Amino acid sequence: MTKQLNTSGLYSIPLWVNCFLGEVLLILVEPSHNCFLNLQKTQSFLYKVLKQEHLHQAYYVEIYYLVNDQYCFLELDNQPHLLDILARKIFNRDNNIFIAQHTDSACNWYQRVIHSLSNNFKSNQSLWLGVGGSLTTITTIAVLYGLTRPCLFDQCSEINQAQNIYKQTEVLLEYPLANGEIDLAKNNLERAINLLNKIPFWSDYYAESSRLKNKYQNQLDNLSLFNNTRIQKAKIISLSQEESLSLQQLEIVKQELQGIMSTIKSIQNNDFLEEIENNEYEKYSNHLQSTSNKIAQKEKEINSFNQAKMAEELADDKIKNADSLKELELVYNTWLTAIESLHNIQEGTSYYQESRILLKTYIANKNRIKKQKIQEKIAIKMHKKANEYENLAQKTEQNNQWSQAVNYWNMAITHLDKVPKNTFKWKEVQSTKSAYSLSLAKSKKRLAQITELNKISLELDTLCDMKGKICNYNIKEKLIKLKLKSHYLEQLWMIALQAKAEGNLQIQVELLNHLSTFEHRLQTISNQTGKAIEVYNPEGNLITVYHRQQ
Repeated sequence: MTKQLNTSGLYSIPLWVNCFLGEVLLILVEPSHNCFLNLQKTQSFLYKVLKQEHLHQAYYVEIYYLVNDQYCFLELDNQPHLLDILARKIFNRDNNIFIAQHTDSACNWYQRVIHSLSNNFKSNQSLWLGVGGSLTTITTIAVLYGLTRPCLFDQCSEINQAQNIYKQTEVLLEYPLANGEIDLAKNNLERAINLLNKIPFWSDYYAESSRLKNKYQNQLDNLSLFNNTRIQKAKIISLSQEESLSLQQLEIVKQELQGIMSTIKSIQNNDFLEEIENNEYEKYSNHLQSTSNKIAQKEKEINSFNQAKMAEELADDKIKNADSLKELELVYNTWLTAIESLHNIQEGTSYYQESRILLKTYIANKNRIKKQKIQEKIAIKMHKKANEYENLAQKTEQNNQWSQAVNYWNMAITHLDKVPKNTFKWKEVQSTKSAYSLSLAKSKKRLAQITELNKISLELDTLCDMKGKICNYNIKEKLIKLKLKSHYLEQLWMIALQAKAEGNLQIQVELLNHLSTFEHRLQTISNQTGKAIEVYNPEGNLITVYHRQQ
């Protein structure tokens, strides 16, 4: 290499070159400070020598230059080395040599290793080349490669650039896209995805980049689908407008339109494809209908009779399984289709006479279904009205308006009785009617209980208001509590003492009769209601209890 330097005309450049061979051919170059600008020329010459000697094919070559007491290296044929990638990613993407003001922050961690390697090579080359060279070189290269990948430091410019590109794409997608804008949007998404692909899996930004990449890829796929649909649409619609198409060609156009509409349905949930969903789909439907009409017109004389027969079979199948007015409507519409198909058969065709016979049968079937539809509508109306009275009955029950509830349940049952037989609602109505009858019975029972309760209250009012207010009462579900007034007990006590003191037997008998009548009426109320009656003195102490007697 020194010989080549001397013959090349570079001998005037003061250089010191030393080579070390292990698993990597390591070349250390020490230029003088005043020949710094000749490094690029030296670099080109050294690689030219390596190629001539075929060394670049046999070994992995690294050439390091001592600049400002630090070993760094240059690009080769515009193919960036690992250290150069690190320099460009961190230090303003400088494509030239590691500049001196940045090397302290970027190269200080491996500078000591490189410098130490140089000293060791000079002092003990054989030992280094035999043992340390291979291990250190492999380790250094692996570490350098891992640490020179994008997005390993505080910020990730790739993600920021990708997001900025995507924002530009979103602005494009806010409006109806021309073909050129579609290509631009696709290119933007591809650029953003390529930027994110550079981020390695050991980066802290890898998860975020994967999420964004999936999002952008989905948008790119949808946009491609959107673009393909537009291109296909223009061709198909242009073809469908031609009048000279054969029946087979029209069938192909119809299939293509159906395929486009199916594609639209598959992408209609994407916001940026809203144009297709809201504006294009109806146009496709209209073109499809127009094409179908052309096909029908061409097939009309040949296929009308067969269509009528197929409609007849379909109507017969549907009526067998129909169980709702909606399905009955389908049957009715099927008969209309069959009749319309027969009307399309012109006089003079081979199917005309037979079609007239079938037409009478089809019209009769259609009228039969029409009458059944009327009955079904009546059934639905009566059932709906019954449900309304059911709701009213339930509300009045909640408000304890049992008399009104009984009335509403009766009205509900009455409307169920108006549901015509042999309708789809008939069987359902029978079970509903049973439920209504049970609810009616419940309301009647509750009404009877309320009536009886009012009657009890009236009797207790009469009892407690006898000779003034002598007691208060509280009626519960299974119990009546009656509390005597203090003045009433005092009056009884005074009458009893006075009659005894005077020996007035008549007053004593009247007092006993009064008490006996009072007790009898309480026992009677208990027997009638089945409720126990507890009698308390004014202080709240229980005096006696009257239980129902069988």
